[in-house]
Amino acid sequence: MSTIVLTGKNGAGKDTRLDKFMKGREDRFQVLAMSNLLRKVRETDPELWERIDAIMKAGDLVPDDIILSIVAKELESATKTVICNGFPRTAAQAAAMVAMGHVPDAVVELHVDDEVVVQRAKDRIICSKCKKPYTLNDFNPPKVEGVCDDCGAPLVKRDDDEESIVRKRLAQYNEQTPPILKTLIEAGAEFHKIDNNAHSAEDSFKNVMCMY
Repeated sequence: MSTIVLTGKNGAGKDTRLDKFMKGREDRFQVLAMSNLLRKVRETDPELWERIDAIMKAGDLVPDDIILSIVAKELESATKTVICNGFPRTAAQAAAMVAMGHVPDAVVELHVDDEVVVQRAKDRIICSKCKKPYTLNDFNPPKVEGVCDDCGAPLVKRDDDEESIVRKRLAQYNEQTPPILKTLIEAGAEFHKIDNNAHSAEDSFKNVMCMY
């Protein structure tokens, strides 16, 4: 079983890239996305979810011990190539991942400049039910304005797309990511950096992911 760590600033386009990439490849790849894992927590552990929700709405990262306990169960049961989207987010999480014996085969970073991220946050909307991402511009709009293509639920703005929260997360990412990459690369992961500033990296992304 191979493992790919997908990283990038909030707003770099990870979810959109993965959504397109995974179509027709579900038999070979599975996505370990924090959004989906946290949704499971919301459904099964209301008390823990209340703590996590408050942390995220404040623009902070969920503590390592909470994330690790959730992720460990998913990695242990994986049967396909795992794409870790949103994990690890700290050097401590990366070190723990390696210590657990889950050294990734590759780390793929989608790179986007900070000001591009801020603008994308202003343009982003998501499904209120299934959380599928869309944009208010012509890059990835819904087929029907304000309605999710997949489930028909209303589209909404995310609470954490406020500019002050976006900039806080950018500062955290720019400070915390280099040690994460260093830990995983030193453990043996191959590193790929893909420029996604202009939303033009679809082929590059597909080619890199299909190497594993």
